Amino acid sequence: MNRSKPYLRIYDGDILPKSREDPKYDKDIDIKVGHFVKLCNNYERFWVEVLEVKASTLKGRIDNDLIMSTDGNEYNDVIEFRWRNIMDHME
Repeated sequence: MNRSKPYLRIYDGDILPKSREDPKYDKDIDIKVGHFVKLCNNYERFWVEVLEVKASTLKGRIDNDLIMSTDGNEYNDVIEFRWRNIMDHME
């Protein structure tokens, strides 16, 4: 099922590196459409393919099955998230 959600409930706790809280860090990451970013929904980490990049948010498609999704998100769902929620990335 492919549906758009306003924001994924992302864990903003201590598992994220402290540098992610610094807005300047966001500009150092060169993420483009087609790249993959790792997010966390408080229960598991998962990859998202980036579909759109904006100044304060990104939009992407969940690229793996979620085992512990509590907000109804699943594989192939399109979600919007903030730069600070990115834990890792790859081209």
